[in-house]
Amino acid sequence: MQRADNATKESSGSITYGGFDGEACDKNIQYLPLAQPGVWGFFVEGWSMGSFKGTQNETAISASSSGWTGVPTATFSHILKATKAKFDWELNAYTVSCSTIERQPDLNLNIGGNTYTIKSLDYVLDLGLNNGQCALAFFSSAKMNADWILGDAFIRGYCHVYDFGNSRVGLSKFVKRD
Repeated sequence: MQRADNATKESSGSITYGGFDGEACDKNIQYLPLAQPGVWGFFVEGWSMGSFKGTQNETAISASSSGWTGVPTATFSHILKATKAKFDWELNAYTVSCSTIERQPDLNLNIGGNTYTIKSLDYVLDLGLNNGQCALAFFSSAKMNADWILGDAFIRGYCHVYDFGNSRVGLSKFVKRD
């Protein structure tokens, strides 16, 4: 099943039921055990962004229902420092200058011994706010059921395989199509 973007008529994503899309996804799949039975979550063993890093073993879920990325409270404060984001009371969002999007540090997650990257182009969003400001698409996950809520910015970069039979989640790199 595919959905085309209304404005550009380009594919904005797809879902494959009962199989694996080897054209859209790298065939090298890293399978991760579930962090807890019945929940499509796994562990983040560490993270880094710029000069900041953490090595805690924390739970994560991949959430297509979240446009933004939820992070532990302590990590959130480090992300704000690394990006130099400021809270805009009028917009009710943390913002950075849109001119800094490509210079913002990537967020690297250590998952299952591999590094998965959320690029600044995916977490700094130009929402047409005002005065050239872009929104930082992170929030504190303090009151959530998982430490990390990996939303659209993560999902855009990695194919997800939900292996019901073996109770595991697989991740592979998304291969862009022409």
